[in-house]
Amino acid sequence: QLNLFHITELRFGAYNHRPYNLGWGHHHCNVVVKDSGIMETLEWMYEVVQRNISDGHYTPANNPN
Repeated sequence: QLNLFHITELRFGAYNHRPYNLGWGHHHCNVVVKDSGIMETLEWMYEVVQRNISDGHYTPANNPN
């Protein structure tokens, strides 16, 4: 399901609820991003993936795709 979400997250004291700050996104992604913003969420996701690779939980050999 697609919905609108803020490119730069809303913050107290900053007025960035404007049309140029909106984009189309998946509902699930919008829920994951929450108030962290896109860049902070991507950095967090990268860390999670790298941790799983370094701990041996993911290797190309066990990729289900």
